[in-house]
Amino acid sequence: MAHSVSALQRIVKFAEASRLFGLTISLGMTEVLFQPSPLSTGRPPSITIEETELMAVDEFKYLGSVISNNGSLDIKIYSKICKANQTLGRLRTRVWEQ
Repeated sequence: MAHSVSALQRIVKFAEASRLFGLTISLGMTEVLFQPSPLSTGRPPSITIEETELMAVDEFKYLGSVISNNGSLDIKIYSKICKANQTLGRLRTRVWEQ
């Protein structure tokens, strides 16, 4: 987490340090979520690790939670409703129909 592009680029330098200890970072799974201020019309930053540009996304899913770039909870609520619907569907076939 950083407040400026240059600060974030400095933070991702840990990739170089991790390689020294034999650790690897999955660059295909590493994403950048840009949350501009309400009055800003800024573009997503271009962040690179080891000359690979990270993909900028509008929403980030982690451990069942969804964070969107505009701070809205609509995506998270919709996701929870879908999961509840799937669970009730499985419950119906396993319990109620038997």
